[in-house]
Amino acid sequence: MIWALMLACEGTPDTAILSDEEVGDIVSLRIEPSELMVYTSPGEPYEEQFTAYATLADGTELPIDLVQWDSSNESAGLIDSEGGFASVDTNGGVTEITARTLTQMASVRVQVIYTEDITYGNVNPAMIDAFNAVESFNGNGPSIVYPGDGVRVPRNLEGLAFMWDDTNSHSGFRVRLRSEITDVSIYARDTDSISVGQDLWELISAANRDGRVSVVVQSGVWDGATLGSPRTGDAIELVVNRLDARGSVLYWAGADSGIMRIPFGSDTAELFWKGATGEQCVGCHIVSNQSNRMVVNHDGINGVFSSVDVYDESNPQQTVDPNDQNRVSFKTMTPDGDLFLASNFGQLSLWRVGDGKRVKTYNMGNRLYSHPDFHPDGDRIVAVQFKSMQGVNNEFQFTEGRIVVIPFDPSTQELGEPVVVVPYQSNTNCFYPAWSPTGEWIAYNRAQGAPYANRQAALWLVNEAGTTDIELATANQANNNQNSYARWGPLPDDNVLWLAFSSSRDYPPGGPAQDSIPNIWISAIDEDLAEQGQDPSSEAFWLPGQVRNSDNHLPVWWDK
Repeated sequence: MIWALMLACEGTPDTAILSDEEVGDIVSLRIEPSELMVYTSPGEPYEEQFTAYATLADGTELPIDLVQWDSSNESAGLIDSEGGFASVDTNGGVTEITARTLTQMASVRVQVIYTEDITYGNVNPAMIDAFNAVESFNGNGPSIVYPGDGVRVPRNLEGLAFMWDDTNSHSGFRVRLRSEITDVSIYARDTDSISVGQDLWELISAANRDGRVSVVVQSGVWDGATLGSPRTGDAIELVVNRLDARGSVLYWAGADSGIMRIPFGSDTAELFWKGATGEQCVGCHIVSNQSNRMVVNHDGINGVFSSVDVYDESNPQQTVDPNDQNRVSFKTMTPDGDLFLASNFGQLSLWRVGDGKRVKTYNMGNRLYSHPDFHPDGDRIVAVQFKSMQGVNNEFQFTEGRIVVIPFDPSTQELGEPVVVVPYQSNTNCFYPAWSPTGEWIAYNRAQGAPYANRQAALWLVNEAGTTDIELATANQANNNQNSYARWGPLPDDNVLWLAFSSSRDYPPGGPAQDSIPNIWISAIDEDLAEQGQDPSSEAFWLPGQVRNSDNHLPVWWDK
């Protein structure tokens, strides 16, 4: 085998020929440039010529010509057989450029930063140049009010809005999103919010999956020619999760008097199921991923129910008609989707999903139960045990609830003795418990007063032993948002779980404030932090696609 070395001398290097024996004299290899940070933008890829240098046993260092070149991440850039590197011009990324001989190897890190200036609405391109010409921005600029600092979002979120509060009455704005591999600026005029569309969001999220993006809003007085009084606000951090969120969220929409479906990654809510004409509420619903069945109440609490075949999500079919003798309130399905356990006026009963027939009614003594939820293993339920129905018309109205776990024997279908997880507490009611998909945690609500439409309802997380009980303070945001009825997303191959809930907090981008009307919000839950006794929740984000003034509740997450 023959190896060629370029001899380092003035002018164009000559080429020396080394035998196999002489190649063995190479003791190390290095690459120039030794590290590279480059910028790329649409239509403007970055190009660089790499050179490998071999150090011989006698200390001589020569540029070596015949090496094998590789790029570890070709989505960031390619390298040819001669060491010529060309970045992509559509996104950023990090790659390792490697040179190899028979005996030695060397690598260098290349950081490709994607840059782009994007106009939002009617913006004169001269304003872009004016912002880029500013050498120093003063402080006290626009403060970002949505999303919250540290918000964590799935990679396939359908766009994201940004809103800010500008006390300077400025007319020109730049929203700058920067990370290790992106530097994207969006320019807007005479507004306090922008919505990042699908194309741009895909660019940001694909490049920064499992990465942190710094977002800042800068502003100035734009007169059509110059930018005066340039200011910058404080940055927030946005975390893009490394994987997509799966499935759909099915929720009750009061304005449509039906169950709406938003597949994750969509920005449109579609009507999934609607009751008969004139029916006011079909909101209490549960769905099985195993049997592709949904059980839904008519007329809300203490209502008759239907069983619906949802195998074809585009055309769900009612298979069991409501029967006035069969009335239930809160329900949970066994993991196989064949049975559902229901509560009504504090009593528990078991029903078949396929034909809607009652299997048994449980005699729990003088104890009252509501809000049951099956463990993923199907061998126990979590529920609320409350003290009395005295003065209470339905299971929305009880007080003095505590969280218990009740064993369930799948073979005999019997319930065991309850084990207290969260005990009764003075002036505190516990309600709406739900097992995490890992089966290790229970999300539930705490508040003073009854569960229904309780403005003070706050989300908490407890382990089954009851030894770790944590307020999800970051997700709650405040104590008057009516944060209630949380339900978990499917178990992802990732390091966070998704928790959807109803909240009446303000979501102003794109229209007037609706802070008194509940919508569906989602928070990321980090189980590792929970195990350490820390608040595991992130700032919540608004589920795109909702009708904002619709009064949206009970977000059940479905695999499809």
